[in-house]
This record gives sequence, structure tokens and C-alpha cells, in this order.
Amino acid sequence: MKNRFISRRMIGPAAALAMCLSFAPMLPPPGGYAYAEGAEAFDLEQLKDNGIPTLFISIDETAEGFGTIQEMNESVDHSVECTGTVRLEVPEGYTGDYSTEPLSDTGELKLAYIRGRGNSTWEGKKKPYKLKLDKGADLLGMGKNKHWVLLSNESDDTLLRNRLTSYIGTELGLAYTPQMLPVDIVMNGDYLGSYYLSEQVRVGNSRIDIPELTAEDNKEPEITGGYLLGLGRHNDKDGEPATKHIVTKEGEVFFGESPEFYFDSSVEDAGTNAQFAYISDYFQKTENAIMSNDSTDENGVSAGDYLDFEAAASYWWVNNFLKNADAFATSSTYLYKERNGKLFFGPLWDFDQSMDGSSPEGFYDGNTLWLNRLRAFNADYQQILFEKWDELDGIITDIVKEGGVMDRYVAELYPSEQDNEIRCNLKEIYAEFGVDFDYKQQVESLRSWLKERQQWVRDNISDQLTKARVRATFICDGEVLTVSEQDYRCPIADIPTAPLKEGYVFKEWQTEDGTPFDVYMEITDNVTVYAAYIPEAEAVMADDIFLPAYDIWFDLRTDGKKHTQSTVVIPEDAQEKVFEWTSSDPAVASVDNSGTVTPHTVGDAIITVKLRNGVEKKLSFHVYDSQVTPKQETTELTCESDTITVKAGEYGQIIVSSSPKPNDDTYYFYSTEDTAVVELIDSGVFYARSPGEALVRIENLYGVETLCRIIVTERDTSESEPESSQPEDSSQPEDSEPESSEPEDSQPEESSHPEDSSRPGESSSAAGKEEPPESSGSSKAEGQTSADKGGNPKTGAAAGTLLFAAAAAAAAAVRRRKD
Repeated sequence: MKNRFISRRMIGPAAALAMCLSFAPMLPPPGGYAYAEGAEAFDLEQLKDNGIPTLFISIDETAEGFGTIQEMNESVDHSVECTGTVRLEVPEGYTGDYSTEPLSDTGELKLAYIRGRGNSTWEGKKKPYKLKLDKGADLLGMGKNKHWVLLSNESDDTLLRNRLTSYIGTELGLAYTPQMLPVDIVMNGDYLGSYYLSEQVRVGNSRIDIPELTAEDNKEPEITGGYLLGLGRHNDKDGEPATKHIVTKEGEVFFGESPEFYFDSSVEDAGTNAQFAYISDYFQKTENAIMSNDSTDENGVSAGDYLDFEAAASYWWVNNFLKNADAFATSSTYLYKERNGKLFFGPLWDFDQSMDGSSPEGFYDGNTLWLNRLRAFNADYQQILFEKWDELDGIITDIVKEGGVMDRYVAELYPSEQDNEIRCNLKEIYAEFGVDFDYKQQVESLRSWLKERQQWVRDNISDQLTKARVRATFICDGEVLTVSEQDYRCPIADIPTAPLKEGYVFKEWQTEDGTPFDVYMEITDNVTVYAAYIPEAEAVMADDIFLPAYDIWFDLRTDGKKHTQSTVVIPEDAQEKVFEWTSSDPAVASVDNSGTVTPHTVGDAIITVKLRNGVEKKLSFHVYDSQVTPKQETTELTCESDTITVKAGEYGQIIVSSSPKPNDDTYYFYSTEDTAVVELIDSGVFYARSPGEALVRIENLYGVETLCRIIVTERDTSESEPESSQPEDSSQPEDSEPESSEPEDSQPEESSHPEDSSRPGESSSAAGKEEPPESSGSSKAEGQTSADKGGNPKTGAAAGTLLFAAAAAAAAAVRRRKD
């Protein structure tokens, strides 16, 4: 669905939108193709004039045991396969990138099967495919093999990004970088568009040329390789048993691509228990050496003896320089191990969402599979990074210069792109967002971004390259309590619990100048943090605590590594923030002192938070596997109580649940017009202001909503309430507070990541919805981690408003598109 591309590129980076606004529409070529009523009518003979090969796929829709094209395209899990034949027609004199001699037509090649492939790309109209030939064939000079991939480039309207990445990886010397060439595709007479015919990432001759392990390879040296592994949890094929995963002490998760490791060892071509134990141990030893202070493991073996530094540095540079959205985050991140050899990063794969028009500044400092640790503390690896930049700098120059690699690719691709533009309705889709689509301007925008990115690295490499990790040293009463480490410009997640001191209440952690230090503060340099206490007699103690949700569903496959549970403390100005967190089953999900829950395996656990006064709240934490228990679309929101009765001066909470479960519900928005009766604080928590009735509307991101009625009765005049427990008048905007109420360095620097843009105290009414009255509030209920949210300086609760805005706008765009 091209609207997904538009919402990411157009709604997200404003700069990219600005660059597109002045595009002039392109006209179809003279005598060009047009849409017939209800179907595409292309002159297939004219495709031969495009100057690139045409792949003709003939599907036998009557073949026994195989499906039709429609069934294949509607198969969500790619389980429906088709069969038939394919043939390549090659223009006269065409050599491609990998042959010195002109290539020729292939003739008919029998298909073992063709099926869909990909995850988010499969949701689009322009489908990607995996095909297997009955016999191996050398297609377009890329080597003889049965297995091939057809990349749709659905998210890249320049049709250049994957091919440019392949060129960069090859020039940098990254072994087994997939080769690919542009082709027009015709399936049963229907022109599908301009694709790449590409090698598939797999072990084998002319692919990743390492030994394939058999069930007999359980002793050295055979057991030492080869292995191909992917990042994350494997999407098991329908009907096959679940696979084992390597899980390191630092929480990195990998699956076996070759061999695959199943709990059921009888599966054909499965890896053995001995092989799984060997590669798991090797990964852990690699991590131990990288994470140790001197970059060696307990046996004194260095990280460079386990991991190939040159491949790691090249892989890091390509992903970082190109700002790959999928970098170190999806199963497209691969590592392989040779027999009697080291662990290598690669091959490169899936770069259609790179070079995305965001700020050309900065290095990616999120999870990078140990590489930030090496970047910060290993001198040998640092030196290789500088050397690899010199190589990459020259490669980028060759790409962007006049008459360079990019110009060559564009000239070769342009006639095919013109047909693709019509076939994929690009003009109409861009026009929905008020933008004229111009292919050549898209290319020039990409070229400009690469040049600006290159110049930023040149100007900043000496100062920025080794700024990868920062440390916060926590001191209490002159003694070091702990040292926490985090990626540069990321918040310190592992903030310790301060010791109890008789007669005192822990107030907060502070930097040397007295600035409050919390889990939302970006760290750009090593910092020393001190525990600040106040006398118990002077402290405002916490009376109650609320959680944003009391029923959390966490998908092991897609929801990341951890879940940070925020809280709302009452009274709002309570200075006591030390809670006790416990898990009923740490084997399923453990929880640390900050409320961060780490899921370990499928199952259920009760997470409890307890105040010093004995008040406690519990939430049910369900860890599940979406391949076994699929996520569902929310059809209903319900309140635990449709009517809540409280006295004036009291706090309450609207507890909302969504069904059916599990689902993708992450945020709830709360609003009311009856602001004189109730003050909405956060996460459904409210303060009863005065007697009366208030109707609160609760809505999720996709427009499903419900209502809750709050009845506020007269305050019991015999009760007294500390003045400090009443919220400030909500008609006073938080931004009007004195500047000193918010640390200066808690203002995040400008960033391409939406979570970096959040700041405490902003109203979530910015989420693309009708703005509620000043004193109404809205908040997030489930599933948001500490990296996603801003903090309410009065409650310590999550706001995350800019992320809400982007998500809500994107969802609204999707809804409009569906409508």
C-alpha cells in the first residue's frame, strides 16, 4: 500500500515534504500506456524497448497441489505456492553489472514454486516474491542457483536504494553481498512493474559459501561452521514445530537460518542439540569479550578473536551512514560463522527504507548488537572504523558525482520507471497528499541527502565517532552505589533504588549542580549523580499509586526486549518515589526496581508495585507469541465501571480494557468537557473537583471508543485534606511554569527519531484529534517503553505526546485511505 510510504515520508520528515511540494508532474511517454476500465492495458512488446531484461512468469493455475495467483497473493503467511515456468528476455548487447560478455535469453525454466515473501512489503499492492527453479540456472551473470528473490521496492519510489546499498557493500569488501539487477515483470500477461531480480540470502554455492552442516557434524572441526543466523525470533512456517532461539545475557535474540534449530530434533535438515549448544556458547563468549572492560573474556581471549572487526565496521558504517530504518532491529540483520573461523556481520539486506530524507546529521545510537560498546571502548575497532570511513567516503563520491554510479543506474532504469510509475498509480497516490510526483526530483533529493550526509560525517567524525557509550555514576553518602551505562544520547534505563535512611525520604537523584536526574533525560556525556534526601517530617508522602494498565499483553516477536511500567503517584507533589516491584514468576517475566519488566518466555506473571505505606497495585502480564496466538483488531473498549462515584477532593481512575485480545492497542485518549467537575490527570486518573456529573470519552488510536460517567458527590466536611494534594488549576498551562521547574538539559536536541522529540509537560491533544477543552487531558494506557514517552514533571507518568501525534496522524491517513 503506497499510502504507507507516503505517511512515513510525507507526514514524518517535514523537510522531505517541503522538497516535494514544488515537484512538477511528469507526463507519460508519447504513446505510453494507460489504464483500461478495471484493468491495466500495457503493450508488453513495448517493454522490450526499456533496455532492461523482462522476466515472464507463466503460472499454471490448474496444477494439482498448487494455488492460483489470487490465492498466492492473498496468503498472509506465504503458505500458498504456485508453479509454472519463467523465462528471461534480455535486450541485445545487455551485460548487466556482473558479466563482461553480452547476456542472452534463458528460454523456459521450470518453477519448483513461486510464493510471496516479506513482512510489511507483503501488505502492499506491488507484491514481492520468492521463486525456486526446478534446476539451478545462472540468471544475468549472478551465478548458478535455484533460489531467487523478486524485490518490489514498494517503499522506494526512486527504485535505487537496495541496488546502491549492494554496490556500497561490494565496494567495501563485505563478503556475500547479494547481487541484484532491475527487471520488468510480467505474470500471466499482467505487467507488475519494475523489480529487482536478486540473489537470496542463504547458504550455498554462489550465495553464502560456507559449509552446510549435517546431522553428523557434531565434533570439531565440522561443528565450528558454517552457521547463518538472523536477529530476533523466527517466524515459524505453518505446521512446523517451534524453533529454539539463542538468547544472550544482554538480551540479544537470534534464530538459526542455517541450520534451523527445532525443539523437535526429528525435523528433516534441522540442526542438532550439539550444534545449537556450540553456536549459543560461541555467541555468549563473543558478547562476554565485547562487554568486558578490557575487551577480553574470562580466558583472556579478545573480542577480535571471536568477531571479525573489519566486517563489523563495514556493516555498521553502511547501516549508520544510510540511516537504515531496519538496522539492527529486524530479521534482515544477519551474521554468519565460517568453519574454524570467526563470526561475521552480514550479508546486507533490506535497505528500501534507508536514506529516508530525515536529518543527515548524527549516528544511530540505539541497539547495535554490541557494536556501540566496541565503538566506545575498543581502540582496535575504533581504528578500523576510521579506516573504513576513508573507503566509504570515496565510494559515496563515486555514487553522487555527475556521471557517477547513481546517474548510470537512473539512465538504465528510467524507461522502466516510467512504466512502473503508471502501473503503481504513483501520481494519483501522491496527489492525495497534495504533492506532485516527479521521479527525477526524487532522485535529486536522494543525491542531495547523500551529499549532506557525507559532509556531516566529514565535519564530525573526529568528535562524534567514538561517542557511543556514556556512564552515570550513582553516589550515595560519598560511596559509589553503582555505575550504569547506556548508548550515547539515550536515557539511563538502569537507575538504582536509593537506600532507605531512617528519618529521611529519598527525594530524587541529582547532578552536581542540583539538576534532577531521571529516566527521561538524554545523556550526552559521563555524569556523576547524587542521592538527595529530605527529612521525613518535611516530606510529602505518597498515599496512593495508579498504573496505566492492569492487563498487559507482550508479544515476544514484535514488542522489543522490555516493557517499562510507568506510574501515577498521589498526591501529585509527593516526594517519595521509592517503590518495591516484584514478579510472581520471574522465569516468565522479571521486574527491576524501576518497574522495567523483562519477558523471558511465554506465560503469565503478576507484577506488583508496593508503596512504603503498604498500598499496592497488581497487573497481569501476559507474554505470548503472535505466531501461535495472533494479534487481533480491537472491536470494543470497555470500562471496568461504566459509572464511578467519588467524593469531591478524591482521586479515582477509569480502568479500560480492549477486546478481543491480544491486540495492538497501545494508547488510550481521555477527554471531557465537564472540566469543572473532574480534572483528568494521566492514564485515566482523575481528581474530583466539585459535585456534579462528568462524561469522559475514551478512544484508542483507531477510533474505537467508549464512555464513562463520573458522579462527584459532596465532600465529607468532617474530613480534611492537605492542601498539597489538590492539583494545580488545569487552566494554567504547564508551559507557563518557571523555566527552573524543568532542567535545561532535559530538552532533547533535534532528532530524526520521534521519541527524541518528546518533552515533559506537553498536552497530548496534539495527536491529530479535535482539541479538548484546556483542562481536559489525554494519556497513554499500555505498552509504551521509557524510550517512547515524555514525563509529567508532577506525576512522573508517561505523556509521549509527539509520538501520539505522529501515530494518530498516520492512523488517520490509513483510515482515510480505507474509506
